[in-house]
Amino acid sequence: MKKNITINMQGRLYAIDEDAYNLLKQYEDSLRNYFANKEGGHEIVDDIEARIAELFDEVVARGKVAIDINDVENIVTRMGAPRDMDEPQDEGADENGAEDNPNGQENGTQTNARTAFETLKRFIFRSDRRLYRDIANKKVSGVMAGLAHYYGGDVTWWRIGALVIPLLFMMWHMPQVVFGMVVAYFILVITLPPAFSPADRLQMNGRDVNPQNLAEEVTADNASQTQQQPNTRPGCVGAMGEIIIFGIKLVMFLVAAAIITGCFWLLVML
Repeated sequence: MKKNITINMQGRLYAIDEDAYNLLKQYEDSLRNYFANKEGGHEIVDDIEARIAELFDEVVARGKVAIDINDVENIVTRMGAPRDMDEPQDEGADENGAEDNPNGQENGTQTNARTAFETLKRFIFRSDRRLYRDIANKKVSGVMAGLAHYYGGDVTWWRIGALVIPLLFMMWHMPQVVFGMVVAYFILVITLPPAFSPADRLQMNGRDVNPQNLAEEVTADNASQTQQQPNTRPGCVGAMGEIIIFGIKLVMFLVAAAIITGCFWLLVML
């Protein structure tokens, strides 16, 4: 018989046995000691704790009533210990491991057995990263930048495609398709979460949320913030300002699209 403890992590309650709690506390203490004197150390530890809470949610979703020590050990192994950050990484080991992977022989059979629907589903819904709005590189709302991170490619070409493709459909007398694309864009603006935290940006770029990557992301974020001078405004005023700026950009975008469409139609008429 083991004693269960209820802990509060990131505003969520989890039932965890005593051995697992001791291991988790030891792991978090080692993280706080490691990042105590580093820039943005407190933020890094908070992001790691948020990631652990997400992994706890996955354990609970599998039907477990209480988190045991095996679950915590798996999470610690997945996240990585702070001492591992000081050890050089051998890139050749990953390559050799991939060559010696016995599952490689099964990949050919699985590929032959795949259906077209499963292939399309894996392409649309990638498992190695999450889809966010990249508000750090946004022009209007960050949707195109987020899609560029998710599917790959230069964000400039995504933005050019977002302008040219609707114009082509207008030339082909298919305004209903253009209307559907505009509606889809606004749905993405509303539903996609913005990448605010370092953990969000790591998941957006397909990188593991571990102490080393979080430290690199926080350091890079602090360096970029020192280079630019953000316009700090009060909360309510700042939010209203963002909405107004977004509305102005949207109107300018629609006016530019209408002008370009008119020019195309004029060329066609001539």
